[in-house]
Amino acid sequence: MHGIVVRFFPGRPRNHQRHGYGFIVPCDGGAEIYFHGNALQGVSSAPEGCEVTYILVRGKEGHTVQAANVRLVPFVGGENEPPQK
Repeated sequence: MHGIVVRFFPGRPRNHQRHGYGFIVPCDGGAEIYFHGNALQGVSSAPEGCEVTYILVRGKEGHTVQAANVRLVPFVGGENEPPQK
């Protein structure tokens, strides 16, 4: 699925894990979708306004849906690309 990050709140890293959370608005419409910082793939934060791909999974409680495997979609011109390793 594709969406746009509308908010991201970075947290303090602890024990080498990413913290923070954000919200995605699906490109095809619908309600905002929550994602945890650990769901980000290849980057440590998600700038507001960037396009992302993601999958939907059940939350820990089983009755909520959240985004997982969140990846930034590179823009033409090199913006939004994950850092080179």
